[in-house]
Amino acid sequence: APLRALPEPGSPLTTRELGFEDFLRDVKPMTRPAPTAGDDPGFWLYSSGSTGRPKGTVHSQANPYWSSELYGRRLLGLRADDVCFSAAKLFFAYGLGNGLTFPLTVGATTLLMAERPTPEAIFRRWRGGVGNLKPTIFFGAPTGYAGMLAHPGLPARGEVALRMASSAGEALPAEIGQRFKAHFGVDIVDGIGSTEMLHIFLSNRPGDVRYGTTGWPVP
Repeated sequence: APLRALPEPGSPLTTRELGFEDFLRDVKPMTRPAPTAGDDPGFWLYSSGSTGRPKGTVHSQANPYWSSELYGRRLLGLRADDVCFSAAKLFFAYGLGNGLTFPLTVGATTLLMAERPTPEAIFRRWRGGVGNLKPTIFFGAPTGYAGMLAHPGLPARGEVALRMASSAGEALPAEIGQRFKAHFGVDIVDGIGSTEMLHIFLSNRPGDVRYGTTGWPVP
């Protein structure tokens, strides 16, 4: 919707419509980074509203670095040759790390998807049907994993390049993790996170997954 420019208090009330292009005309590229500190406010993310209306959660400039370093790089072991693919979109805290800050931190490739994360859409990308890229790391949620395992079009192990999968958003049933491991030969690394913490703060570990548990604190 158009924005309205308001006069100074006490002036006659007049309005005019300003479009986004009007603001861009007066903007010049920054010649140097803004003088921010790590604990300065950087951005807001809104919670899911599970206890009422969604709440704006303020994150510092340094928060994306620390979640990427502690969980993405050190815990998951993401590498520059990985192709990351997240079912959760960038406007979720889970998806923001999976699809943006984690891969960019290590120089990996990220595969974004605008459409709904249906099994068919996910399988197409697992098989390399978009950009000829086969994801090596997939980030999903238990409901999605259950739906994919029950789908008749589930790819065979040899059709995909997955080396790891991650799960959050709800508790992962042990049976789902075990069936996924039996079919694809890779574990689902389950953890729990929140918008307030920006990403996962309790998690299983690659190579040490205990299905039916949430894992240990992310150091």
